[in-house]
Amino acid sequence: MVKQIMVRDEIYRRLMEIKGDGSFSDAINFLLDANMDRVRISSISALAQAIEKQNKLLEELLYEVRRLNSKLGIATPAAPTTINHATHVTPVTDENLPSYLRDNPWVSILAAKK
Repeated sequence: MVKQIMVRDEIYRRLMEIKGDGSFSDAINFLLDANMDRVRISSISALAQAIEKQNKLLEELLYEVRRLNSKLGIATPAAPTTINHATHVTPVTDENLPSYLRDNPWVSILAAKK
């Protein structure tokens, strides 16, 4: 379906330059696609900036929590960066325990903590 639109002379001249041997529809479609790409890039950039700002805030909060914990004498364990696979907890296998407690590693950890 063909539609007619009115444009100023300057806009018409610019569209003529862009379309070259193609159609006005192709020229307008090209400009719309280019604009959508710019909008997407702008949105991604804004999201990246928001994430960076949030990360800075989280780092500041973590610093404050650690500072307050040190004032209160509370040890703040560092977040593990690697898992130590050498650590082994012997499961409690007492047959007299209920099934949900048998072979439960937390029971073994708590039992070892006297």
